[in-house]
Amino acid sequence: AVPETSAPTQTTESVPGRTEPEATQITEPTEPERLPAILWENNMLRQDFLEVLGIPRARIRTATFLSIRREAPEEAVELSSGSGSVLGWVQEDEHLFIAADSGINGAESAQGLFAGCISLESVSFGNAYRTDQAKSLEGMFQDCKSLTRADVEKLDVSSANHMGHIFAGCISLTEAHVEGWNPCAATDMEGMFRGCVSLERLDIGSWQADNVQTLKGMFEGCTGLRQLKFG
Repeated sequence: AVPETSAPTQTTESVPGRTEPEATQITEPTEPERLPAILWENNMLRQDFLEVLGIPRARIRTATFLSIRREAPEEAVELSSGSGSVLGWVQEDEHLFIAADSGINGAESAQGLFAGCISLESVSFGNAYRTDQAKSLEGMFQDCKSLTRADVEKLDVSSANHMGHIFAGCISLTEAHVEGWNPCAATDMEGMFRGCVSLERLDIGSWQADNVQTLKGMFEGCTGLRQLKFG
């Protein structure tokens, strides 16, 4: 039998006067959805932000939310309703930008956020707008007649009770990517897509909406709807 031998042990001699480098810890960038809830007491967007900016709702064509204030110009206006800082500005009298470091807190209500913005064509939320504390999204885009696309995929709607008329009257809306939503607390979805005559396809098949009490007129007037995945 061949006797087992152990591999020689390597020893590292320390050199006098030399400090060994510490291991570098790599940390990923902090995204809004990873922040502790307590931090979301900051950067709350005041509900009258459009009035403060002095831009008529009927004039806005695009709206972009940013999770960093670095791009804010000197003339940006403070739009925070409490601690933290939310900056807003308008370019060419029709392009709206709202920014806050680490994201914007939609607080407890996004009701009527862009309601009546009849010239609004597109909205981009990305990861910058947080709605996981919002109890109401009622009429969020109601009567946005020019809206063709709303970047709402990453909105957390799991706490919202009232989701009625969110897209009601959006007659130009061609796509609504809401398949990733989890409206588990919703009780009201009345007229949610009412009058969306340009909407052709909609996938809400993965929704967990066991608490909904009313779906009255949810798809009323959706004459262009050809494909609906529901339940």
